[in-house]
Amino acid sequence: MKKLNLSKRMLPILFWLTIAQCALAQTFTTLVTFDGTNGFTPSTSLVQGIDGNYYGTTEEGGTGSCKIGCGTIFRITSTGSLSTLYNFCESPNCLDGSYPIAGLILGFDGNFYGVTTTGGTYNSGTIFKFSQSGALTTIYSFCALDRCADGNWPEGPLLEASDGALYGVTAFGGNLRCSGGCGTIFRINPDGSFATLYTFCSQSGCPDGAAPVGALVQATNGNFYGTTTNGGMYTCSGNLYSQTCGTIFQITSKGELTTLHNFRSIEGYYPYAGLTQGMNGNFYGTTYQGGRGICNDYGCGVGTIFGITRGGVFHTLYIFGKNDDTSDGAYPSGNLILANDGDLYGTTQSGGADTCQAGCGTIFSLSRSGLTTLHDFDGTDENPDGALFQATTGIFYGTTPGTVFSFDLGLQPFVTLIRDAAKANEMDGILGQGLTGTTNVSFNGTSASFKVVSDTLLKVQIPGGVTTGYVTVTTPTGSLTSNIPFYVIP
Repeated sequence: MKKLNLSKRMLPILFWLTIAQCALAQTFTTLVTFDGTNGFTPSTSLVQGIDGNYYGTTEEGGTGSCKIGCGTIFRITSTGSLSTLYNFCESPNCLDGSYPIAGLILGFDGNFYGVTTTGGTYNSGTIFKFSQSGALTTIYSFCALDRCADGNWPEGPLLEASDGALYGVTAFGGNLRCSGGCGTIFRINPDGSFATLYTFCSQSGCPDGAAPVGALVQATNGNFYGTTTNGGMYTCSGNLYSQTCGTIFQITSKGELTTLHNFRSIEGYYPYAGLTQGMNGNFYGTTYQGGRGICNDYGCGVGTIFGITRGGVFHTLYIFGKNDDTSDGAYPSGNLILANDGDLYGTTQSGGADTCQAGCGTIFSLSRSGLTTLHDFDGTDENPDGALFQATTGIFYGTTPGTVFSFDLGLQPFVTLIRDAAKANEMDGILGQGLTGTTNVSFNGTSASFKVVSDTLLKVQIPGGVTTGYVTVTTPTGSLTSNIPFYVIP
């Protein structure tokens, strides 16, 4: 493993669990190799279902009517048994959508929700629901409004917020100052009513940002936070073209947007991924390019890791590929995840050991002591561009354009909530394993009413007067603690 130290002046923004960690054994396993007929290019994170299995989408492949397949929905067991559950574009004119780049989320109702980038009534993408029984329902087709004012090409994963609505972004549509539109933020309610909350590039020059593709995250204050890949106040120059560098924003449920940060080349640019909220309420993310020490404000690099407070205080925490050495990785494009050991984990598309022309990519962790390269991909599986996912068994799962893999560091099992932010007295779901016979559920020490639905699912009522903190489930074999705190929304 290769370890690199963070600059000490960057540490105050971080907050890590003070757990003494020993060197952990590592087991990397390729579970599935896609062959096209069962899908191809699973470019996003997996999600755990209420049955304990893992679900995802492939961007291409399958038996749909597109030339190379229109994408699939699949299920995979912990041992790697793959089932193709749905092939997109098998309906006439692809009314069910095509190319589901964003992956799936699990809703409180036990169904999965996602988006397709194209297809639908207007061939501009859809929002869909997919049931545990395998039925797909198209909830909304984009570009229903004149000149796609409601958005076009939704590429980021959805978010189920504390109000029960789904929130998301489109990379195009909306304001036509950009070619094809500059992107939107939208909300769709359980009854199917749709609203465009914000249209990017509302001013000349797009100081508010453009082309959001990362998922939104809801913070403890009830507001939403995200990134745009372009727009903002600064221009970044690449080898082929110059574009604005991107932004970080906050938006309320009423559509009031505040730009918190404008990226510059030296601190990283093009943040394709969304944000991850840390245990201290701050946010962490990656930029796909920029940040190299030899760059100025108009130079190029191979990506960074950053942190930002809700008030907009920004720090570049790590710069990949400094001094022209990309052995630590290059071009991170997926979300960071906060694991149950308190550290952040992610992937880079390139860099690492020189087994590919520019490196095949890496898995890394970021802790208070620095960045550690945990795995170097090789030519048999390479170029991961989606986020990792940690199952409640403690094992990580991820994807490359042709595979699904597991990565076991020996971390302990835990429980996780379907919605990790909600209001007191609302209902929520808890995922885990060995939950049959559960005798107690507590939110930050306050006991809650619950029902055992299955060995992998509890339904729980959030107790009144509860405060933000970890959830503990007492089972016949011991206690399981949530991987992240449950955030109480006022």
